[in-house]
Amino acid sequence: MDKKPTPDTLRDLYELRDLCAEDQNISAFLSSIISRLHREVAFDDTLKSGPVRIGTCTFELDFDDPFFRPFFFGYRHEQLYLDFCLTAGPPGGVVWDVGASAGLYAVQIAKAKPPPSLVLAFEPGARALKLLRRNVERNNAGGIVEVFDCALGAADGKAAFQEARNSAMSGLSDTRRSPIERVRPVAVRTADAVWAETGKRPVDIMKIDVEGHESEVLEGAAGLLSGSPDITVLFEISYKNLSPEMASRLASRLAALAEAGWRFYLSSSEEPVRTFDASGGLKEVNATALMVRAGSAAEGNLLRILKSLEDRGGKDHGTGKFVLGALTGIKHFTEVLILEQQRQFEQLSAELDGLRRQHSDMSKKTESLSAKLKATERIAHDKLSEKQGIAELLTERSRQLNELMEACAALRAELERHQG
Repeated sequence: MDKKPTPDTLRDLYELRDLCAEDQNISAFLSSIISRLHREVAFDDTLKSGPVRIGTCTFELDFDDPFFRPFFFGYRHEQLYLDFCLTAGPPGGVVWDVGASAGLYAVQIAKAKPPPSLVLAFEPGARALKLLRRNVERNNAGGIVEVFDCALGAADGKAAFQEARNSAMSGLSDTRRSPIERVRPVAVRTADAVWAETGKRPVDIMKIDVEGHESEVLEGAAGLLSGSPDITVLFEISYKNLSPEMASRLASRLAALAEAGWRFYLSSSEEPVRTFDASGGLKEVNATALMVRAGSAAEGNLLRILKSLEDRGGKDHGTGKFVLGALTGIKHFTEVLILEQQRQFEQLSAELDGLRRQHSDMSKKTESLSAKLKATERIAHDKLSEKQGIAELLTERSRQLNELMEACAALRAELERHQG
């Protein structure tokens, strides 16, 4: 068998899984391989939270969290969209990160050269919020990043936040893609309320990652969108995270925005950027949506930057190389699986031989018991026959005794008659 896989192998497998995300069977198969190879790759269990270098920043992450562990192996989630945010934001601009997690977007955007003037980071999840604040402090980004411990929605209020084992699957409802570990009451604000409180500054980039509740965020951001003429909004459309009611609500919201002059583009690993019309529904849509005003400078900027980033990604990524690395991991997984199956077969064969021996022993014991049973039956039959003979003899003696008693009675009667 080949030598053990390296962290690069796992990184390539993560990349391949992302490319195959549309096919749930292949994605699940690759996930099982990744889970198994985690045990094969050297991982310092004392290094539970980093730090890990990402771009020009240093992050503390929870490597026990399935969402963050890939970063230990050098894999970067959603790098294309992070690069877009780093490139599209104008110097001194305003960025909103809704669903900021540990700050992977917010902190790197804040440390861009030249930096924006303000980044608002919203995160209601307790674990992620703790990491977000630490990473803002670790990277000296507190002068630009303002952290909000709340969710954004259609109206101000309170809600139950579902904290999942995989923090990326946490949200205001259970996505059923990761076990819920705790439910935390959180504050819910509208984007418009926060926008008013922070001076109604036009927003340049708004990233929304709220696991199926994008429609509520957009509903509560009507004033912000109206007051931000060159805004670009990035959000996930993940049909697997949407109940039929949520999908219908989001489709209706996007259709209303389209009628108001907004245009939508979809970007995924499966195909080039394309325009999107939500009037046909959202079934089987799993991609990142980018929303801009039709004909705006932001739209031209969006297409130019995405084309540049995709071209650069195609040249720098080295598809053949990473696929080869991923196949190396799959080959190793297959060899390990074959060895495990051989061991299991040998173990089952040994167990089967043992069962056969036990069966032979039991057969011999059964034959011996059967012979003993037959002998016992014969003895019982003989005893029964003997008892039946005795019973018949006793019956005959009883009959004779009865006859003798009757004769005696007759004789007594005759004597009494003569005496009288």
